Amino acid sequence: MTIEKSVIEYGGRRFMLLKPLDLRVRRHDDQWIFEAQEPDVSGCADTVDEALRELSAQFAYLWDEFGNEDDARLGAWARVLKRQIRGRVSRVEPLP
Repeated sequence: MTIEKSVIEYGGRRFMLLKPLDLRVRRHDDQWIFEAQEPDVSGCADTVDEALRELSAQFAYLWDEFGNEDDARLGAWARVLKRQIRGRVSRVEPLP
């Protein structure tokens, strides 16, 4: 099964996405698994909410580590990742 997610919320922030993430959803060994390909993020946990929270944490981490970094400080693969993450996010706003 695949679902779309157009808003990511994590760490007091809301990431509004230009293009929704297509998330592959599956169950394996009593775990919920959510996986996106671009950017490559995933979440795995006992519950749907926990798995989505894990995926959101990975997305926020990529934004924090690569999304606003100067290209000169990034290797080739990191610049690709930066373009992927920045190409998805229209804006980031604080959660109320």
